[in-house]
Amino acid sequence: MQRRDSVTPETSVEVLTFNMNKNPLALGDVMSSLKKNTDLIVICLQESTEYLNICNRRLSSFLEHYQCIYEAEHGSLPIGKLQIFVLKNRDVSEHFTFSHKSMRFSLDSFDYQLYRPWKGAIFLKCDSQNFRHPMLLIGTHFHAHDGQKYVLQREKDLKQILGFIKVHYPKCDWCLFGDLNFRSSENSNDEFLPYFNKYNIKEYFYFEGARGSNTYKIDMNHRNEFDKHRRPSRTDRICHNATSDIKIDQYAVVKRSGDADTPAGAGSDHYPVFEVFRIPHHATSPSAPFMVYHM
Repeated sequence: MQRRDSVTPETSVEVLTFNMNKNPLALGDVMSSLKKNTDLIVICLQESTEYLNICNRRLSSFLEHYQCIYEAEHGSLPIGKLQIFVLKNRDVSEHFTFSHKSMRFSLDSFDYQLYRPWKGAIFLKCDSQNFRHPMLLIGTHFHAHDGQKYVLQREKDLKQILGFIKVHYPKCDWCLFGDLNFRSSENSNDEFLPYFNKYNIKEYFYFEGARGSNTYKIDMNHRNEFDKHRRPSRTDRICHNATSDIKIDQYAVVKRSGDADTPAGAGSDHYPVFEVFRIPHHATSPSAPFMVYHM
């Protein structure tokens, strides 16, 4: 929030990403445990089977001090949609402008095993006269499954997003989040690690635990245990371009209110992941430099 006692005013943002696993009831368990104390709350859902307006109403019922000011979706029912919502604290007077584009991931050649038209990304541009650069919020759902061709497709998914940013949003800082489906394999501890340096992507190191808690294929009846038939991997993630224009406060799994040891989201086989960050305000200047991503 814009704090009067702060030397540099700032906008605070909480990002929540959650794969609902087509279970609408799982979302209530998450929303009741959300912090709800930032200027903006950005919620990205994967595998949602709710209509956009119905899901909006349910989210708003948990956020009485917030107003939903933007929403968008990609995909179709009944498979499960990618949805994104932005809610603004009613006490915040700062004016934001929003616009969005969506993208379906393409394949090099048709493969029915890879063909997933509901996989893609939503690019939500958020701007304020107080920001040095517009903030691009990218909610996404990458291709899944183990095996080399799926690994290559996930890298292609990522490259499509970075290429889209380069063409359409070269003057934006960005935050990428969702079910990225990067996972551990027999040959690698973390499929995503090689992309950090290759594409200059930052995931902040103080995610709880040693490089982060696993978030993939939880035993739905025992939220602290993993499906023994799956290799535990951290697929649900939040990351950023390399910029000094944001300050990260927290990055972790949403835990149940009243039970700090148990992740929220009963009914889903994923953990809900959140990040809280701040965007310091800067004087508007036509000569201010922009960060441009180079492939």
